Amino acid sequence: MATTIPKTMLAATVVEYNEPLELFKDIPVPTPQGSELLVKVKASSLCMSDIAGWMGHLGAPLPYCAGHEPVGIVVALGKDASSEFKIGDRVGFMPASRTCQNCAECTSGNHRYCDKRTNVGFDGPYGGFSEYALADPVSTVKIPEAIADDLAAPLLCAGVTAYGAVRKVTAHQPVGTAVNIIGCGGVGHIAIQYAVAMGYTVNACKSCAYV
Repeated sequence: MATTIPKTMLAATVVEYNEPLELFKDIPVPTPQGSELLVKVKASSLCMSDIAGWMGHLGAPLPYCAGHEPVGIVVALGKDASSEFKIGDRVGFMPASRTCQNCAECTSGNHRYCDKRTNVGFDGPYGGFSEYALADPVSTVKIPEAIADDLAAPLLCAGVTAYGAVRKVTAHQPVGTAVNIIGCGGVGHIAIQYAVAMGYTVNACKSCAYV
């Protein structure tokens, strides 16, 4: 599927912490290197980590393009890209990119903790809030057509977090029993749905008290 890729793009950029994002109009569209994928972003949800980054709590180097839960279409491949992905694929990807694949974290399947990683959406001129972004295939998944872009995007952070937690429960608690989920917000409400889908009875608790 042939796609014309522009030379520049729009990117909503954090220039100063706690200040409105600036819409840059002439950010160069990145070129995929090695096994990277160039993705035309269709949707990217807003996570509390995005807010924390914007507030300066994560130490993200300024300026940077925010958004770490992008969904889009693959429009170009690096020269070493594997056959797993092709142009036209609809994908979503998580922040960890350009990991070394040699350290203890990478070789144990925990590449998101690699000291050499780049975090898309917290580091550099492109992220979920730019028109195009680079995806590391290690952090990329194909999105089923049945899931709309705006519904798929939150699954790439809150959804992954919730799924990981419920999967850990399955190793210790039989399906069909009750699990308690504390908090029904962005992560919790997805954890509830996963737990029910996996066959658990859910006791969900949410406090409405604000301090």
